[in-house]
Amino acid sequence: LQYGDIAILCRGTRSFAYYENAFDEMGIPYITVAGRGFYLRPEIRDLLNLLTAIADPHDDLALAGALRSPAFAVSDAGLYGLSLFREECAQQGPSLTLWEALALLPPEEDKPFPSLSQLLRARQILSELHSYSGRVPVAQLLKRLLDVTHYRAILVQAGLTRALRNVDKLLSDAHTSGLIRVGDFLEYLQQLRDISAREGEARAEDEQAVQIMTIHAAKGLEFPIVVLGDLNASSPSVSRVLFAHPWGMAINPQRNESLPLHYILAAEEEKDKEEEENKRLFYVAATRAQEKLVLNGNLTITSKGTLTARDGWMKLLASLEVLALTGLPYEEEIKRFSRTLDGVPFHITIYPPTYQPQKHIKPQKATELSCPSTPLPLLAPIYTPSTHEDEKEKQSQRQVFRIVGKRGYYPAWLLGQLVHEALASGILPGEGFARWAREMVQGYGLFEERGIERLVQKAEQLLRRFQRHPLYREMLQSQHLLWEVPFALQIEKRPSYGRIDALYRDSKGKWQVIEFKTDSIRRSTSLEEYLQLSALRGLDYKKQLQLYQRAVARWLGERPQAKLVFLDFHGQIHMLEE
Repeated sequence: LQYGDIAILCRGTRSFAYYENAFDEMGIPYITVAGRGFYLRPEIRDLLNLLTAIADPHDDLALAGALRSPAFAVSDAGLYGLSLFREECAQQGPSLTLWEALALLPPEEDKPFPSLSQLLRARQILSELHSYSGRVPVAQLLKRLLDVTHYRAILVQAGLTRALRNVDKLLSDAHTSGLIRVGDFLEYLQQLRDISAREGEARAEDEQAVQIMTIHAAKGLEFPIVVLGDLNASSPSVSRVLFAHPWGMAINPQRNESLPLHYILAAEEEKDKEEEENKRLFYVAATRAQEKLVLNGNLTITSKGTLTARDGWMKLLASLEVLALTGLPYEEEIKRFSRTLDGVPFHITIYPPTYQPQKHIKPQKATELSCPSTPLPLLAPIYTPSTHEDEKEKQSQRQVFRIVGKRGYYPAWLLGQLVHEALASGILPGEGFARWAREMVQGYGLFEERGIERLVQKAEQLLRRFQRHPLYREMLQSQHLLWEVPFALQIEKRPSYGRIDALYRDSKGKWQVIEFKTDSIRRSTSLEEYLQLSALRGLDYKKQLQLYQRAVARWLGERPQAKLVFLDFHGQIHMLEE
């Protein structure tokens, strides 16, 4: 059996959250079918609020949602304090939006304030991202938002693997849209929502996930194992206004205990109908199981120390006429026994309230790796703005809009960026590649037509060359292939972090680390000379591969092989193995 062979059926969607939270904690892959819907997931609402606040900081509702999200973690007290500060400022002048009040907040040392440090950090990040809004594609803006707020790291730390998939799905939607204005992208999403009000959430990559759905959604489907998940759920209470033949409309005035006779008769008829509907629905749910049916519910301990059930289908199942659980003495130990009903065996286990299940967490699969299997604490030194690497990143961001040079010029780093983005996203030469590549490089600030044309042609040449290489075919045939894998390590008490271009398991079961280089190495330069020149520039590629090997060995418990793949070495591909 696999996870995909199991379905949990519930009478209503309110029960979904209990199973979702438990599966998140246990590391079990699952998919909620027609649950709250993709666009109503908390992580998606967070990101849409953040995007709206970036595009229009004066949208108070979106800004409040953005500040309250895990990306900035401003407390309720902090939001309330910001509102009071806005009112204080308004007494001395015109009324302000929350954003205008945020812009006027004093430094942290000048005025003690709830969540002030989070508010100041949010102001800095939102200001920076607002300057990019409308100037880069929404996909890039969203990617930058995820990076600077460490939103993915927050989800990883919380163990929310499904939320990570949903975030990636939204990022993919942003990329597919090809839009630059955030407002256009939000309208695009609204159109998608109108077409399908309950778009499914992102599925696990191998589709082998437990399915959680309502009984109505499961009509016509069958599964090897079915779990009925909310046996204690009660039927809706009888309405105050009933329509029943032959009494017509009957009303419960709720003024005293005495009820009109025709209302009592109508309520009895309604109750009988509801009971028949309950039995019919239970039959539908139970017959979805092909091999095994699991009934999961709660019993109550009476004042006499016996067991009973008071709600929903559990009350029916526990009755003396069915499984005869009602009236059994309560015991503080696990109790197992069997019953036979119409020749069908029922194996029953009753757990005491003090029972604590052992957690058999499934080992993390290679296709789900995005961080060490034991999550590292989010150490402040790894991402502090003062580190050399972060300053380099900020510098490159500042240079994004200043790519200038003679006609036909493009920077070498942009070629590497384009090739890496294409490989990681699976967008390879063919229909649509040139358009995608043009938008990508324009987002990085290259607008000179001849430069764009030369850059796209060069990227196509390198990618087509790699597609013809045996390494490409071997990677595609691997069942475990990851692109752009982030890592963070502490080496001799110093933080080290980065991204591995590709990680895959070959046909012999050996893990392989791949690092691509797009530098053009002329025939007059040997590989040894190139590596020596790179080392003089502070780029020791051999040490880089060794670092990647250490990171992967920490995740998987085995040291992988590592290859440096030069895509333009003397006009061909050359691999150097560490």
